[in-house]
Amino acid sequence: MATSVYLPVEILSCIIWFTIPDHNYLAYPASHITTKSLVALLTVSRATSRIAKTLLYTHCLYIDTPWRLDTLLTASLANPRLPVLLSSIQNLYLAPFPGRMIRDRKIINQITELFTLLGPSLKRLIINMPLRSHYPFEDVTEKLRPILRQGFEQLVHLEEFCSVRDELYLAYWDPDYSHIIPDLEDYDFESIHYTINDYMFERWPKLRLLALYNGLYGRDLKNALGRMPRLEQIVLSRPDFDESFVHGAWSSFARWHKDRFRFTLIESTDDASDVGLQKLTLGDQPPENQPDVWKYKAFVEEDKDPISSVQKWSMQRMLDGSLWSLADHARPSPAELEMTFL
Repeated sequence: MATSVYLPVEILSCIIWFTIPDHNYLAYPASHITTKSLVALLTVSRATSRIAKTLLYTHCLYIDTPWRLDTLLTASLANPRLPVLLSSIQNLYLAPFPGRMIRDRKIINQITELFTLLGPSLKRLIINMPLRSHYPFEDVTEKLRPILRQGFEQLVHLEEFCSVRDELYLAYWDPDYSHIIPDLEDYDFESIHYTINDYMFERWPKLRLLALYNGLYGRDLKNALGRMPRLEQIVLSRPDFDESFVHGAWSSFARWHKDRFRFTLIESTDDASDVGLQKLTLGDQPPENQPDVWKYKAFVEEDKDPISSVQKWSMQRMLDGSLWSLADHARPSPAELEMTFL
């Protein structure tokens, strides 16, 4: 008579653990074979289900639709029998808006609720949101942006933050001017003086790694970065530079913080021979005073949109973590460029 042999739960756990190819990968999407395998294991047995659920929460929290966000909050995190402690959820990819606008009160409220729940534990976050939509002057009466800000304010334990589409644009209409309602059909851009646009990531004291898209690099951002005590790396994809931000100011900042920060600038090129990493140097400084600043040129075909292409290129490297090690793989003799444009 054949006898059944049962593997100990500890061995099952080890086997299932190895279904995840890279435990440092921030979050696997539902379409990935890893996520599909873990979902399949939910129905095998109670033991495999418990292990798989834990790994789904810790390694596959990839929220890219409104219904995934809604399900996570209403059917998962709200479940008193949640298989994992909230404190074990440390990674999140969040892209819940279905279109090009953030004008959706339910989604904004749910983002704030999610960040409030996960704020005490969340350490790594990638957002892919159209924050440069429904601008502050369009939000005077609805006041959606202040609600969204309340959620981001909860993320005080973040150590790694990436914004795929923008510089974490969370500007809002100044409450002191709430009596001024702009004419949306004939908007005067002088009304920008009625908005408040600060740097939310400055409120996250544990932040070490920061990646932004198309931010304006000038004195305000420079000063904000200088006030962040644990910041180690900044990656700016296709940044804009304030023309009034003179070379001397950058030189002073670079020398002062040369041992603290690594800067990497991401640009696009349609010339395959131009692809790769370049070391940027201050022409008036000796080698020992050179900052840790690099430029990486990513290849984008001439007929492709450089905006979406660079965003896609950056996002993949945000997920797998290679964005932070681009300079570690520098060519033996990288071309040096004098930073006169800064």
